[in-house]
Amino acid sequence: MHDDDDEVNDTPGQKLLIGGHWLEGQEWYEVSDKLNGDVLASVPICDDEMYEMAVLAARDAAAYIAALAPDERAYRLRDWAQRLQDSAAEVSEVLFRESAIPIRWAQIEVEQSISVLRRSATEAELSDTETVALPSGSRRPAGTIDFTIRHPVGAVAALLPDRHPLYFAAQLVGAALATGCPIIVKASPMAPLAVMKLMEMGSDQNWPPGSINLLYGTNRELGRKLAADSRVVLLVVAGLVREIEALGAVRGTRPIISVGSGYGCAILDRKVDVELAAKAILGRRFKSPYVGRPGPYFVLVPKDLTSRVTEALVSGVSAMVFDDLSSPDADIPWQISDTMARRASDWLKTIKQTGARVICGGERTGACIHPAIILASTGYSAIAPPPSDAPFLVVDSYDKQFQRHLARYPDLEEAFVFTGAIQSAMELARLPEVPRVDVYTLGSEGNAPEDSRDDADQLRRVISGMTRRKWVELHLTG
Repeated sequence: MHDDDDEVNDTPGQKLLIGGHWLEGQEWYEVSDKLNGDVLASVPICDDEMYEMAVLAARDAAAYIAALAPDERAYRLRDWAQRLQDSAAEVSEVLFRESAIPIRWAQIEVEQSISVLRRSATEAELSDTETVALPSGSRRPAGTIDFTIRHPVGAVAALLPDRHPLYFAAQLVGAALATGCPIIVKASPMAPLAVMKLMEMGSDQNWPPGSINLLYGTNRELGRKLAADSRVVLLVVAGLVREIEALGAVRGTRPIISVGSGYGCAILDRKVDVELAAKAILGRRFKSPYVGRPGPYFVLVPKDLTSRVTEALVSGVSAMVFDDLSSPDADIPWQISDTMARRASDWLKTIKQTGARVICGGERTGACIHPAIILASTGYSAIAPPPSDAPFLVVDSYDKQFQRHLARYPDLEEAFVFTGAIQSAMELARLPEVPRVDVYTLGSEGNAPEDSRDDADQLRRVISGMTRRKWVELHLTG
């Protein structure tokens, strides 16, 4: 990061969105093309004066956007989704360049962002009341209904991640505006450009000034400032596992929500088809372009199946295509930024010191990291999760009962259970260790089905304050 100079002026400039106006900055930093290192744009850093302007603008806008009729909010959100769809090719290219994900993944992320904006419009129409008729036989008097009334909480701030910034921006901005809350979006320093294009489309729709604000800066400075500010009624942190604890300490007792920030664990039992399970795990961890829920970062297997499972995983990784991100056949974004690459390399060094072994992959060439399969050591009570942007998969083993092993994985949010027996599946699904469980029964024919990735449930959880509840999905195949 550096002061404004002739070199920076030669690159396309971006602006901050504050109170309905696009403003220049005093200091700038460069966003690079992750594929070739070229400078894509210069982005202004939010200084103290602009920060204060943004928070005051959001605070003052709260009453005006809350008073906006639900159907008006819905109309604007649908129009926003249509504008994004009209510019999908351009936004996909920007996301592809700044994030270094396969072009097919970028296109799908844009499609998901369009979808979640449209779902937000539907939620806006329901934001005043929701009515549910009571079933027959209810103890309530005949003709009564249940209903809830939602009240906007005030100014919301959202901190976006390096990975999938557009999707999380669309989801969180859509959720806030649907419920009549102004929002301050802090874009990721690594990938702010697709988000800027999204905010540009939304700022042209006559929202009350200050309803949408876009700032640029680091979580260490700007993120913590937003976390500490009492005028920010709700802080939403998307996909930033490493930051949540520090931000929570700064935030104190004021509300904070984490979205898409946990890790998943695949659990295998002794009755599973190893090859089919390995294929499904690799598909969810490395080859799935869809966002919104965590993929499996850990694989917990019976000790006597560890060798077979690791061999199947290694074989699957070796067959992946990850050398040309512009190809529609590319499987995985293995090309990441220098910062991410250093973070991944440091994590590998740390976990090796615990006795873990890298079975395959993990080599770094410049900012490129090959997908790695790591065999964890059993001698430690906790395993530090790998960086969310690194293509790593950690295999752990258990002897008889695996429940106690789940405590080894911090921030575990979802379990993917692979079993060959329906009774085992139902027993495992009832485990209280994680809030959500997906169970796959894999027979000798067929693979685990492609997940529909319906964003509606997650969107509702964001809108309602992310009430955690147990959710079980049972997938039957073979």
